[in-house]
Amino acid sequence: MRSQSDEFFAPLDLAAVRKFVADWRSQADEDDLLDSLDQRQQADLMAVAWLGSGLYSLSEWAEARFEAWAALGASTPGHLRDLPGLADFLEAGLARFRPTSPLH
Repeated sequence: MRSQSDEFFAPLDLAAVRKFVADWRSQADEDDLLDSLDQRQQADLMAVAWLGSGLYSLSEWAEARFEAWAALGASTPGHLRDLPGLADFLEAGLARFRPTSPLH
C-alpha cells in the first residue's frame, strides 16, 4: 500500500496532464472530468496550472507541488473548474518542462 508521502514524491505524469488538457478542451461535462481525478492528479494539475500562470517558476516546482498537495480538499475540483484559462495555464506549465528535466 502506498502512503501519502509516496504519492507526493511520485514523478509527475506529463502524459496524463496533456491528456487532461485535450479532454478539457473537448468535453462538455467538465464536472465529470474533474470528479474522475484522484487527489494526486488534482494536486498535480493545480501545481502545473500555478506554474503556467507564473505564480511559481520551474525552480520552485517542489514548493508548488507541496502547496497544491497541502491545499487538497473537497473544493479542489471547484477551484480547478473556476480557474479562468485552466487549459491555457496547464499548457504553459507543461511547456516549462524539458524532456531531460529531473522533475518528472
